[in-house]
Amino acid sequence: MALLTSGLKMTKTTEKNLESTLETRKGSFTCMRGSANAHFREGRLTYEALGIAMQPTRQANFVYLLEELRRHSPEAIYDDRLMNRAGQVQLLGPSFSPEKHLNIATSLLAKVLR
Repeated sequence: MALLTSGLKMTKTTEKNLESTLETRKGSFTCMRGSANAHFREGRLTYEALGIAMQPTRQANFVYLLEELRRHSPEAIYDDRLMNRAGQVQLLGPSFSPEKHLNIATSLLAKVLR
């Protein structure tokens, strides 16, 4: 580099600002059978009852639980729109944040499915 610049070494300092956001996934699932409905929230369940079927992560346990519910109750109505933040935002609209108003989304979904 020194040969190309006749002995003068030119350097340039640049600064970059990077922004990152962390979004945690908190799955939610509603199951309806007749007039009864059940709502499952990934972060509020304990998975010890799964025994040897227990998976290494909460997310994997939640998915396993939902698969088993579907397998044992094929006639039940399932809706997984609350499984991710995009579905939660779609149900709630721009006025309500899913972090604070997930109960409203659950109630709306239950009324729609009836």
